Amino acid sequence: MTFGRAIITTENMGVKDFTVVEVSAPNGVPLPPEDITAQLDIQRSGIRLNRRSGFFIQRITLTNPSALPIPGPLALILEGLPAGVTAVNRDSDTDRVLAGSAEFDIAVDQRLNSLLPGATVTFDVEFVNPERKRISYTPHVFVAQDF
Repeated sequence: MTFGRAIITTENMGVKDFTVVEVSAPNGVPLPPEDITAQLDIQRSGIRLNRRSGFFIQRITLTNPSALPIPGPLALILEGLPAGVTAVNRDSDTDRVLAGSAEFDIAVDQRLNSLLPGATVTFDVEFVNPERKRISYTPHVFVAQDF
């Protein structure tokens, strides 16, 4: 038996639907994180300063260019941020800034817990950069239950 995720596609008269099935280990151990960066189109805007908050902001757009959904949950990891630069994550429910996090949950279709074919997710990442260093990093997107 192999553990992993399977996508079942059904189509009838031009209407297509998907079901995502996850086969995990018998002892309930979750699947290991899977780097799916190469499966996505990732666009990043230039970085601008929000003079009111003092944060630097970059818009990131993730698109699933394939004909199949990408099963979630999905997380964006910013790898290689310069020392002294911190990514912050705004919790949309409380608008509370969670400092020191370089991991961002990616909103997906709630019915399938997947990023549907052709779907796009856009969000802003804010950076604290008191020394005004050049902000650079490598984005990675993972499918994972926990990190």
